[in-house]
Amino acid sequence: MPSFETAFRNLRLNQRVSPFGRHLLFTAEAWADGDEAVNEAIFTDGRPVYGGLDLSACIDLTALVLAAEDDYGVVHFKPFAWTPQDKLEERQIFDRAPYDVWIKQGHLRAVPGAAIDYEFVAFELARLSETMNLVRVNYDRWSIKHLQQALARHGIAVPLEPMGQGYRDMAPAVNELEKLVAANRVRHGGAPLLRWCFANAVAIKDPAGNRKLDKSKPYGRIDVAVAAVMAIGAMKCQETPQVEIAAMIG
Repeated sequence: MPSFETAFRNLRLNQRVSPFGRHLLFTAEAWADGDEAVNEAIFTDGRPVYGGLDLSACIDLTALVLAAEDDYGVVHFKPFAWTPQDKLEERQIFDRAPYDVWIKQGHLRAVPGAAIDYEFVAFELARLSETMNLVRVNYDRWSIKHLQQALARHGIAVPLEPMGQGYRDMAPAVNELEKLVAANRVRHGGAPLLRWCFANAVAIKDPAGNRKLDKSKPYGRIDVAVAAVMAIGAMKCQETPQVEIAAMIG
């Protein structure tokens, strides 16, 4: 776990280091252990499905990541992401990312215009809700009113719950994801956009040791990684237990 490097160097090796350093949450090798195929069936068999929704500013990525846990305690991720079509080539040069390739491969969806139209996100949430037991979707409050208006216009009901983006609210979810990856209990099918966003992210600490994700460099994006952390927060860091429909039917 790279996030423990500062404490290890300071307490075990007696080296002088910054107590509030910036570190990767986990290594690329640890994340690659989850490259096995995602079990699509567990998202539609009635068990609880959780989500994290990171809404964008004008040119950022808007990201939705769904998470479901299989019978062996392994968490499977399904990421979705949207980006504006306008100035796409310019943005992929700045971010050093093959957005055009990811769009062709279906990992990223280009939305007409210079900013994200949340109608596309609303319709996707509606489609997913028809086939999944979507019990909780944590969201960032940024721009949420625009999505809520789009949902209301079309009569779409989604179990949205606010999740703060500060240290206090993000830290439990960051900790849970780190433990899952360390135990090789995450499956993401090698999703390239999700991998890229985690590669751009570092875990930063407040004076109390709480952690959240932050960008490690001025270019690149971390939106899909943040959405994955929020999905883990919805799944693992809530007090109210969710009902598993499949278990009730069985």
